Amino acid sequence: MATGWTAELDKKEHKNWVMVGCALNITKNGITPLIQRQMEAWYQSLISSPPLHSLPPCTCAGHSSKCATCTTWKKELERLHKSLRPKICWNNSDRQQWGSPAGAWEIAKVFMPTLGTRKGDIIDANTTDIGGLLNVLEWCPFIHPSVNRAVLSEVRDKGRNHWAHSPKQELKDADVNTIFGHLNSLLSDPVFKADKAVQESSKNLQDLFLHRLVNVRESEVEALHLLRQSLVADVTEVKTRSSISKEKIAELRDQLAELDTEVHAARSDLGKGQNDLLE
Repeated sequence: MATGWTAELDKKEHKNWVMVGCALNITKNGITPLIQRQMEAWYQSLISSPPLHSLPPCTCAGHSSKCATCTTWKKELERLHKSLRPKICWNNSDRQQWGSPAGAWEIAKVFMPTLGTRKGDIIDANTTDIGGLLNVLEWCPFIHPSVNRAVLSEVRDKGRNHWAHSPKQELKDADVNTIFGHLNSLLSDPVFKADKAVQESSKNLQDLFLHRLVNVRESEVEALHLLRQSLVADVTEVKTRSSISKEKIAELRDQLAELDTEVHAARSDLGKGQNDLLE
């Protein structure tokens, strides 16, 4: 009989949590190709049309952003942002790439929450977590018509955030049903439903829901990796909000430390299980 922390891993509610982590990954992988294609196409239209066409490269020194090129870009991006009062994290993006052939995702990053030291690792839709993609879908006008904003909010708040901030990494069956419903709504949005990658992800999501997890330990490592990615993003974001207390930041850091221990233990357990099968 399992004891200690291994018994916790075998609880139904924890398996539910792991399964939702896999579902979030399936959904993210499904919407990524279309988002990348649409962002690149929109960016090309931006740099081929007034007022951004034929602009010279940025000439700003250091962290300054007052050259004529950057000023023009900033005014246009503020105008295009869907929020009436946008809070744009300009430091997310390398403005030296604005207008370059490969600059599409540097513009996409302007529509994301603060990325902090992670910004250099985020170079396309594939390297962006689902939270960042949801923000781009909500605030950047690169897709017409847009994805239903209510659906995006449900996936972010009742899906990704509810899962990432579950204190015991446990979810009830009702939570699973709700989150899968929101993920299915996103994949069936008119923007996505005809895309082949999304259709494949939708099928995989249905299979996961019907047949549950086949290899719980491998799925758990995947879910813990996703959780760590989500918490790092949240720590970076809350640091920029003056209303967030130091205690909250410390709490998130404690969660990350505990998570690193769990990831190590889960990987060790997975490796031991694989060795046992080979013997």
